[in-house]
Amino acid sequence: MIRLKEAVIVEGKYDKIKLAGVIDGLILVTDGFGIFKDKKKMALIRRLAATCGVVILTDSDAAGFRIRSYLNGCLREGKVYQAYIPDILGKERRKEKASSEGKLGVEGVPAPVILEALERAGVTPAAVDERNRESGWPHSGAGIPDAGRQVCGQRAVDRQIGVQRAVDQLVCGQQACGKQTADQRRRTGVQQACGRQTVDRPACDGPADRGPIVDGSAAGRRITKQDFYEDGLTGGTGSKNRRLRLMKRLDLPERLSANALADVLSQILSYAEYKALVAGLDEEA
Repeated sequence: MIRLKEAVIVEGKYDKIKLAGVIDGLILVTDGFGIFKDKKKMALIRRLAATCGVVILTDSDAAGFRIRSYLNGCLREGKVYQAYIPDILGKERRKEKASSEGKLGVEGVPAPVILEALERAGVTPAAVDERNRESGWPHSGAGIPDAGRQVCGQRAVDRQIGVQRAVDQLVCGQQACGKQTADQRRRTGVQQACGRQTVDRPACDGPADRGPIVDGSAAGRRITKQDFYEDGLTGGTGSKNRRLRLMKRLDLPERLSANALADVLSQILSYAEYKALVAGLDEEA
């Protein structure tokens, strides 16, 4: 259990019930599309954004993105954090059949997935349950029910290994490090000889949808739509499929727009890591 100072916005009451078992904080529901006509609740959300900040955590289906888009359009000021759950196929236990897109909503994903979504959004907990702290929250999923922890933990590990492998290949290819393996390079410090640096990227303390500045290979280097165009992720034949492959490798929802994707990647990756992943797409082709 973590305590958040920000208010978290979800779609329905079952999402709120699920989230209440993960965080200690204010949780608001949009009642689905009901928020479109609820001016009083929208006014409250605006006030919260201007004071403590809000986190938008909607489902990754079409309806969820429509609600997210509406909220973003109404929240022109304040701190707004964008938390996305990955596309996970399945069905919630209480439902007789899966949704039209066959994806799990917030209520159906394991707790570690929600914690990771909050972390990637740049949300910093005001307090952490001691069970989580002792085991190194948020990466361990400590203090969270066992259901899904191993699966989600392995997904995170696989993703990080993929990023690391891509960076290793790119750096050593560019700097002519020879035929040593990644493990050998780490043991002998050849990475430093090649000029590779590890950059600690601070959590965003501003609104995610407004493009927080995150350190990259150069100071403040953000990932932009121009980068997407130059790397074949937009504006060309097969660019959409290429972009979807990139999002799949990072466990990001497929409905992310190019603008939102640029913001998210700038927050979770350095520029060097992004370029390494793009190079990996070329090798797969």
